[in-house]
Amino acid sequence: MPPPPSKKNQPKWSATEIINQLKNTSWLKKFALPLMLACIYYLLTLIPVSQRLDNCATCSPLKTSINQKLWLGNIVSDGDNKTLFEYIGDPKQSIQVHFDKARLDDNTVNLLKHFLPDTPTSPQPINFNTIQNKDSKTFIKIILRKPTVMPNALYLSPDLIPNKTQPDFKLMADGLAIAIEIVQVKTTENNDSDDKNSLVIGNWHYKLAGIPVTIIPENNTNIVFRFSLTEWNPEKPFEPFYINNENSGVITAQAVGKIATVDEQQTIDDLLCAAPKSEKILWLGSRNFRKGTCPETEKRTSLKLTAFTIGKETVQISATGHAWTKINGELIRDLYTYLKHILENIKQLSNW
Repeated sequence: MPPPPSKKNQPKWSATEIINQLKNTSWLKKFALPLMLACIYYLLTLIPVSQRLDNCATCSPLKTSINQKLWLGNIVSDGDNKTLFEYIGDPKQSIQVHFDKARLDDNTVNLLKHFLPDTPTSPQPINFNTIQNKDSKTFIKIILRKPTVMPNALYLSPDLIPNKTQPDFKLMADGLAIAIEIVQVKTTENNDSDDKNSLVIGNWHYKLAGIPVTIIPENNTNIVFRFSLTEWNPEKPFEPFYINNENSGVITAQAVGKIATVDEQQTIDDLLCAAPKSEKILWLGSRNFRKGTCPETEKRTSLKLTAFTIGKETVQISATGHAWTKINGELIRDLYTYLKHILENIKQLSNW
């Protein structure tokens, strides 16, 4: 057997010498800078930059696809009985409102019991139907009864029934104390018209004439709104509710922190997270943002809802404000806004 090699014949390599050898390698010299720039670019693409929704055509409105629903999250309201949406009907329109499980509020019960002692008070299915009448209008308000607590959510989706001939949508609240106010008001002095609405609670029913009714749904219960129009084009969006519309006289102070489209498995496709107009530092929580989690910061301002429209198989909502955006799973930002944002943050950091 040959003797083992002598230690003094073995080459000696230190860490410094190895690094120097690598530095002198021609391929590393050639590709080091491009590799470094590629890594920096990749890291920068992970950082979301807030967009002004007014300037982002792909960000608003958000529109549902088949088997999707709109998710309005972290709805902001700091007072009692704040209007979220308001419907001002046309005499040529009628509407049906169905609650899977709800009850009349105490004031409505006390009013009805004056002439209907058997008025039901327990939560159960409720249907309220108005009629088309040229001498009256129907008013409906979706109200936040109490100041909101986070987290909360409001889900909006089309009611996918076969052979649909009229617009409709479903609403469900989670963690929100909401109420639905409905009343039909006469618009003429004609006393001959039959403008009585139908209120059905379980097996109990009554015809109402001009009596305001407030209904309180259970948490996570479906509410279905079905409209009956004399003329409806399914290809043209129908906007039944007023939101922050100064021209209509309806000004709601509500806002949301999150708007998303989700499917039946709660997978988020499109996402808007409310963002401040300028951040002190770049927000690095992109991993959570991609999963649908909006950032938690006291400076975060909310998005203002501007329009809610429904079609044959879709619903959509528009909003204004600044938001971190993800459309079809991809972060949305333009190069100019992105570079401007980075420069602003570098300037702010230099003042620390």
